[in-house]
Amino acid sequence: MADLVLQPSEFALDATIDPTRRVRRVLILIHGIRDVPKWTVYFRQVLADQGYDCDVAPVEYRRYSSVPFILGAGLTIRKADVLAQVLAICSRNKEAIFDVFCHSNGTKIFSEIVRESGVPEFETVIFAGSICQRSRTDAIASKVRPARFWNLCGKRDWWPILAEAIRPDLFQQTGAAGFLEQRVFDRYYNFGHSGALKREFIRHVVVPMLLFGENEGHEGAPRDSFLRDPANCRKVLALLLALSFFSLRWVSWWLAILACLYGAYLFYSWHDQT
Repeated sequence: MADLVLQPSEFALDATIDPTRRVRRVLILIHGIRDVPKWTVYFRQVLADQGYDCDVAPVEYRRYSSVPFILGAGLTIRKADVLAQVLAICSRNKEAIFDVFCHSNGTKIFSEIVRESGVPEFETVIFAGSICQRSRTDAIASKVRPARFWNLCGKRDWWPILAEAIRPDLFQQTGAAGFLEQRVFDRYYNFGHSGALKREFIRHVVVPMLLFGENEGHEGAPRDSFLRDPANCRKVLALLLALSFFSLRWVSWWLAILACLYGAYLFYSWHDQT
């Protein structure tokens, strides 16, 4: 059961929330562009194992490929899809207390819909791997109980940094550097982009945060480095692009660099899953 990956049909709204029952608490989960449903099962297992009266309501939207995501294409459709599902969950559980946990692009989508009519106030909001812009803090903070907005940052998470480097008009590296705002509790941990989705982390950190406001000891913010600045990442990417176009005699070097970068990506992905 722990490694079960449910099919999307098994996460249908009717299967997630029983319309005949009014639960005390509902946890809404919003995934990123390439998440799989497995980690939502971890939330269900932990809550059930520890006897908490909380239903888990995962929200789905179509997977995003990298190019449309970077271009910002398709975001409006996905926002509308997520909003419709959130409103449906809330309408079926009008007397419940609502929490939300968002990962990666889910933080961006949530920040865009949180002020829409019908979206409820939340007891707790937790972000992980955030690419949400800091300018959205007011909108989110206005809908969450004071002192219950957490942002879980990965000290080895480079994806928010790259997202801001490529599209600073759409994304910010809040999942790496933090919101740096008093209304948001930035918490730093030594993991990568999917570190907050691990079963034991959900059990020992995320669920206690959601229900009680407790959390394990976290680490301090990562030290500043050249490549943790999105502006410097843009310079490196621009330099590599220029070399590829204007230095044809370096094509072999360029291919070697790409191969090394791809190998580093594979290692990073493997390391992040261990």
